[in-house]
Amino acid sequence: MSLPNEPVIKKFLTNKIESSRDDWYGYLIKIAHIFYSIDGHEYNRDDLLQHFTSISQRDMSAERDAANFRDEFGAYGTYLGIFHFEEKNGKRVIVVSNAAKQFLCTETPNVAAFCRAQLSLFQYPNGAGASISANGGIAVQGNIKIDTLRELDKNIHLNPFRLVCRIAVMLHERLGIKINAISIPYDTLFCMVNDDRINQVYNPPYEILQAVWLEFNSQEFVNNMNMEGLGNFKRNFHIMEKTGLFVRDSRFGMIISPIQTDIAYSCIREIADITDSFNAFDGQFFHPSEEIVKKIITSPSWGKYYDAANLPLNILEKLGVELDRAPIFSRSFSKFDNDDVYFREREKIRVSGGENILLYGVPGSGKSWTIEHEYCGDDVVVERLVFHPDYTNADFIGQILPVVDDDKQVSYEFSAGPFTTIIKNAYENPDKKYVLIIEEINRGNAPAIFGEVFQLLDRTVESKTIDKVAYHIGTSEYGISHKNMAEEIYGDSSRKVRIPSNLSIVGTMNTSDQNVFTLDTAFQRRWQMRLIENNFTNVRSSLTDAEILDTKVTWRTFCEKTNSIIIGNRSKMASAEDKRLGVYFIHENYIKTNDLEFELTGDILAEYDALIKKESTKSLSDEAKARLSEIRTVINRYRIFPEKVIKYLWDDAFKFNPEAIFDTEKMESLEQIIHTFIYAKKGEERFNIFKSTFRESLYNGSNEVQ
Repeated sequence: MSLPNEPVIKKFLTNKIESSRDDWYGYLIKIAHIFYSIDGHEYNRDDLLQHFTSISQRDMSAERDAANFRDEFGAYGTYLGIFHFEEKNGKRVIVVSNAAKQFLCTETPNVAAFCRAQLSLFQYPNGAGASISANGGIAVQGNIKIDTLRELDKNIHLNPFRLVCRIAVMLHERLGIKINAISIPYDTLFCMVNDDRINQVYNPPYEILQAVWLEFNSQEFVNNMNMEGLGNFKRNFHIMEKTGLFVRDSRFGMIISPIQTDIAYSCIREIADITDSFNAFDGQFFHPSEEIVKKIITSPSWGKYYDAANLPLNILEKLGVELDRAPIFSRSFSKFDNDDVYFREREKIRVSGGENILLYGVPGSGKSWTIEHEYCGDDVVVERLVFHPDYTNADFIGQILPVVDDDKQVSYEFSAGPFTTIIKNAYENPDKKYVLIIEEINRGNAPAIFGEVFQLLDRTVESKTIDKVAYHIGTSEYGISHKNMAEEIYGDSSRKVRIPSNLSIVGTMNTSDQNVFTLDTAFQRRWQMRLIENNFTNVRSSLTDAEILDTKVTWRTFCEKTNSIIIGNRSKMASAEDKRLGVYFIHENYIKTNDLEFELTGDILAEYDALIKKESTKSLSDEAKARLSEIRTVINRYRIFPEKVIKYLWDDAFKFNPEAIFDTEKMESLEQIIHTFIYAKKGEERFNIFKSTFRESLYNGSNEVQ
């Protein structure tokens, strides 16, 4: 085992870059333009403060940071290579990297490509960390100096982003894991970056990566390293998401972005093979000199190395950098100081038009068919669920549950429900349409199930800017504060949760079930109500023209004649319209007989009675047993229609006036009705359960029995 007791690498990139904020893509572009507007100028802190204050909600005297934009002045240069300081003619000047100029300061900036290219070069130990002191001199930040000396002493050669890419390549190409199934747990990665078999070379061999991975994922592995730093380690991966190649998952760690997975993997493959590294520290490993290290950090050598524009053009092209986009010259920062110009990159390509739709109609009218044919498709990601009386807000949104680890230690974690999960997936995949289907929405207490997220159902009806972030049509107009949801969806518990514009919610409701749970006016107002008409206009002919068993009556005829009686009995039947038979109430496979060996005639029934009597005496031969089983199979098919349709008419539609359709003088119970239907000797006799006028209407016209 090559792990130290105390981890050497306690952080992965940085949490000083607020890339989890909603508008970070646009914010980074603005930062680049600020520095670009003063490229080559002497450093003037007051001027920079004025620029940053104009694009930020933070005041220059914000309590959170007494140094005022300290992170923007430092971390964005250190970890993303936007700029560095150089000494020219005795002055400290700002030098903007060519990568920032060419990838960000253009008419069509590409932040994700910039992050991909730049992070492929970032390494530990890094040569950044210089800051300008109050008297104008350049000093080395204390924590940077300590970290760098420790890393040099431990012979650390680590490129964080490139390592993650190489692990992904190893998992796919050596262990055979499918690209969309690759996941890199944070705890495994934490151990790997602290293992001296991995962190001693910038591009560790794949066979070593494989061996260490399998070791740390084996049942026998017992970790003796202090893992207390894992929480802080996990916080910093949001910057890696901005490459567009990886997505954070609270359970599985880093997974490959599901947006154009093959393209993402091709970029990952390219980054994994980059071999560039910062070599100014060569000669300082194992026994570093503090003075030499400080001299290297305060020199411009890191800034000259950390510029992805120096990578070969063929690599940059494979990483998605648009090389034909020249930087914008001779423009002051004020040209770009407009919140409406730079929407965050996710929103520039996000599918628009999300909505809430409630389909209602009689049972079997075609609500599910409509969803399948109008709201689902090959390009739509669908999640289905069903509300019921025991379904709760915790089931829908998520809840805190105990988790027992391998050491039998109990912790409590938020387990996301389907609503939170689909919002997260839609947010992370802006170019895809998502639909959440809620079947039987009123069979559960919908307002209680939605709870506080009920407010999210108000959608914007036009593109607009909310909290200085541009949103498309269909985004939640009002955000809610829900720390667990926000942490799960955005990786930032301080964010307000909103339904993104590429997620629609489609509910279904049977009008005959309106009183199971009432949907109040406030709830219904936030939905587009759509009545699914109960007619045969778009019903497939295989169902419309299907004959009901051997009766010679089609399903369409039976359905329409029955519904006309239901509608005609409004005075005797409450909510008569809602009691109609839906055109899709039954499937044609349950009423057709063409796939059966025979129809259920009087002769077959007589044979069946004889076999039953022999069965009771246990005198059946094997051949007779097979025949009896065959007849029972046919009888069971004949049971489906009366048990499903006739029972509904007797128990529900005509519960209070069965005489409107049934021959109640002869049929006294449902049991008698079903028995009569199944065991009729001739097909047309099955409808002897109905009153004569209804039977006659079924056989009028082309369906008349001779």
